[in-house]
Amino acid sequence: MNRRFGDQPDDVILQNSKHVFDSSIWQLIWPLMNGNTVVIPDRNGLLDLDATIDLIAQHQITMADFVPTIFNFMVEMLSVSSQRISKLTSLRRLLIGGEEINPKAVQKFRRLLPEVGITNTYGPTEASIGMVFHDVDDEDKTNISLGRPIDNTFLFISNEELIALPRGEVGEIVIGGECLGRGYLGEHWKTAFSFPPNPYVNLRVNRLYRTGDLGFIDTKGNLQYKGRSDFQVKVDGVRIEIGEIERCLLDFDQVLEAKVVAQKDGSGRVELTALVSLSQPSNESTLKAELQEHLPESSVPKRILILGEMPVNQNGKIDRQKLLEIAGATSMATAGQNVDFENLNEIEAAVLQSMHEVFERTDIDLDDDFFDLGGDSLRAVTLILLLERRLEQEVAVDVIYRYTTAYSLARGLEQNFEETRSSDNGAAALQKDLEESRAKLATLQSFKSSLASPPTQILLTGATGFVGARVLATLLKTSSAHIHCVVRSHSEEAGIKRLRQTLLAYGLPASIQSERISIVSAELTSMRLGLTPTHWSFLSETIDAVVHSAASVDFMKDYLALRNANVIGTRHLLELALEGKPKSFHHISTLSVFNAHEAKDHRIEEKEWTSDCNFPTDGYSLSKLASEGLVEQAQAMGLKATIYRLGEMMPCSEKGVYNPRAFISRLVSASVQCGIYPDIEMTFDYTPVDVTAKVLCWRIFNSFPDNQIYHLFNPAEADFRLLMEELGSLDLSLRRVSYQDFFKVIKHEIQKPDANNELKALFSALPLPSQSRGKETGSPSFSSVVTPAERFDQRQARQLLQAAGLNWPKFDKHLLTAYARQLAEESLRSQEVLSFN
Repeated sequence: MNRRFGDQPDDVILQNSKHVFDSSIWQLIWPLMNGNTVVIPDRNGLLDLDATIDLIAQHQITMADFVPTIFNFMVEMLSVSSQRISKLTSLRRLLIGGEEINPKAVQKFRRLLPEVGITNTYGPTEASIGMVFHDVDDEDKTNISLGRPIDNTFLFISNEELIALPRGEVGEIVIGGECLGRGYLGEHWKTAFSFPPNPYVNLRVNRLYRTGDLGFIDTKGNLQYKGRSDFQVKVDGVRIEIGEIERCLLDFDQVLEAKVVAQKDGSGRVELTALVSLSQPSNESTLKAELQEHLPESSVPKRILILGEMPVNQNGKIDRQKLLEIAGATSMATAGQNVDFENLNEIEAAVLQSMHEVFERTDIDLDDDFFDLGGDSLRAVTLILLLERRLEQEVAVDVIYRYTTAYSLARGLEQNFEETRSSDNGAAALQKDLEESRAKLATLQSFKSSLASPPTQILLTGATGFVGARVLATLLKTSSAHIHCVVRSHSEEAGIKRLRQTLLAYGLPASIQSERISIVSAELTSMRLGLTPTHWSFLSETIDAVVHSAASVDFMKDYLALRNANVIGTRHLLELALEGKPKSFHHISTLSVFNAHEAKDHRIEEKEWTSDCNFPTDGYSLSKLASEGLVEQAQAMGLKATIYRLGEMMPCSEKGVYNPRAFISRLVSASVQCGIYPDIEMTFDYTPVDVTAKVLCWRIFNSFPDNQIYHLFNPAEADFRLLMEELGSLDLSLRRVSYQDFFKVIKHEIQKPDANNELKALFSALPLPSQSRGKETGSPSFSSVVTPAERFDQRQARQLLQAAGLNWPKFDKHLLTAYARQLAEESLRSQEVLSFN
């Protein structure tokens, strides 16, 4: 401490922590060792901050130590009172530690009292208080590092095997040096784990300490904190870092403090609740909308509770246990408000009672919206099952997505929605969107100059999806271009981390060269992508090519529900492409933009857009069709744009991971899990994602006819029955049953408390047995989820593949076996994980 802060004979230190806590040790012993003064306060409560400020003024205190929660409160008090500020002029330095620091509060304090230095400190109790320090400066506006170890201490970042990780990689913070304690009194096993022997000969210590904190060393050599390893939770199978959500909330100007807690609802499902205190007025819906612009949907808390102030424990830190109690009590209090059912008809009552069960709340009324309450696809399945029990009739899941309020859902059921649903659902809205887009794009420039060839700056959307991730990996491998990836993240580091996790999940190389990738934290649905004018202008003048792979894929939602993500997002990207320097535009679409099952003997050519006889009926395909229409409008203005209509995206032809969200994968996984598979007639095109990505990337960098449409699919059909028979030969006990029996089993399985989410997602896409072509077998049409590729012409696509030196693989015994083994291994592994959990 002397070497760090010097030996000032006139220092006066405030003993601001209770003597039973470790931080009080330096506050007492260090100044006394130097002959300085220690002021021990005599006050009623820790949060009597006015008394603390008066004490600092009375004794002319020069140095004090605060936990961030108390410090943040003090900053708010200072910001409304110049008299309080004048009482703190004796301070030379504040130390802040014990929790993650709030950059906004720190910089606000520095503006109020610029002569006071602030040091961010880190060091667990096991390290005899602080051992990593960082002096805050003007550059620490949005993020404040923990800093570097002080003399006679050290740290490094390790993996689970205690192997040191390179700079930039996130792992556990491991510390050591003179600061280290001996262990836990009377707890041998805990000591053995947390204080392992030192395996590194260059570190001349006997033992290390595993903190359980996550962090990484940045490019400046400073330690950056990334949360606790035990603050990770799984929500619907997705691993969530709670600290990332908290940091995102703290980035909002109106948020003073933010914590997120995880709790299980009555069905055992994990839910997130955010609890915040505010510095400016706001509300739950505003905060949730802002979070949705920066985080994936799975990371957005279901509830946001606004508190007058955060509860703190005796040490002055935010009391997470108390927050859990508040979140639980608020849920119970909400559930105590009852709705009068006397004036409701049978269907209205059934809808409300079912929604009460789904959300474990009884204050929901007819005007409440299913999705505003926190509904999602899994809750939609639960709601449907409850309605079927109460109404004793089959209900299709997509009804929830068309009638989102309790009142409209009741009306939809009364009108027998499934029989009266209009076949031109969304068509009128689609035409209106195209007309509006034509008017908007007409205000932009038409290109005359030539494109940069080959492109050196590429904007890529959808890089965290199955196809987009493969495109990113292929671009990095086969080109030297700089890739600007549109990723929802609150920082460059978080975006890179998310890309790495995606690549690893799909079995792709995750060694991302940071100098080759830039993260664009944009919102496709927002005007100008939600970017600042400067950032928008930079991209418009820098980008040579746009690859649009992002899409919201959900066959249950109607056109209006998918319009913003798939149509408006495409329009905003086209506006970017038509501004600034000339760019090429590569649009990923789907064969399902045509209702090929209704095309009969008509073979759909690549140059076709649509016709009345094969207009798609589901919302997703309509939204992709509308997106193609926007691209064609931009082509007419001079934009060099290519459309790629993809078939059924399958694992790569060599090795790799299949898309777990694809209908075929879910169907096979469910069959393995249940030990049965449906006796259905279904063929599908096996289009390897690696060949698709290679031909797309070749086209990006090579001259070829402009403004073309390519039907990219493997003409070799795969047969579902052959695939299941091959799986049965891999020591899997699989029994063939009728589709009706299969449907009944899946429906029964998803009602179990431990049913996994993939099974529920499959059930939401399965056609009802009553929709079968043959009532005796109960085998339905899978036209809504599997497109008959044989009805599509692909002459231009064949020419493109030939030019790129590529071929589609034959769906032979080798490919079938490899795919079957991969499905079997993953399905069995999933069951083992479920059993283990």
